[in-house]
Amino acid sequence: ISVKGQGGHGAMPHLCVDPLLVGCQIVSGLQSIVSRIADPVDPLVVSVTQFNAGSAFNVTPQQAELRGTLRAFDPQTRAMAKQRLRQIAETTAAAHGATAEVGLLEAFPPTINDAAKAALAAGVATSVVGAANVISPKPTVASEDFSYMLAERPGCYLWLGNRSVACSSNLHDCTYDFNDDILPIGASIFAELVEQLQPLEES
Repeated sequence: ISVKGQGGHGAMPHLCVDPLLVGCQIVSGLQSIVSRIADPVDPLVVSVTQFNAGSAFNVTPQQAELRGTLRAFDPQTRAMAKQRLRQIAETTAAAHGATAEVGLLEAFPPTINDAAKAALAAGVATSVVGAANVISPKPTVASEDFSYMLAERPGCYLWLGNRSVACSSNLHDCTYDFNDDILPIGASIFAELVEQLQPLEES
């Protein structure tokens, strides 16, 4: 979302249209999409993750830029959220005498596992790490380009847990450190999957 206002001296706000103020109002307004507009039992995430503006402490900038992510399982929910996002950004900017240009990039469709392939993968994982270490997690709105492959062929996307005592940080946290000790486990699971799907012929 690119918000364009009127730059000027920070000590003369009455001669400016502050894109920072407008951007803050837009961020607040976008929260209503999930909390007040969408069905509360229909998964939807709208997160503003970047807010960039200005380069001097005493200058009201001309422009501010917001970036983020919008995720939903249901295509109709996603379309509604995109329409409301654009509406909130444009009308909020207009109310302050600014403008907002909204750019929406379509990324990935939902990653939906095939039930039979998921059962096969779970069975293989169980044979490698034991039943106590194999779980079927709740759906998540994290995105994955493997979804394009699943749209063409039945398959399964498998998560390999790698949290350790030394590092309990979540994915994408700046302190996250990959646990190399899980690599043999992952390799074993994939090797066993290949063996079950394409067994070697006895010579």
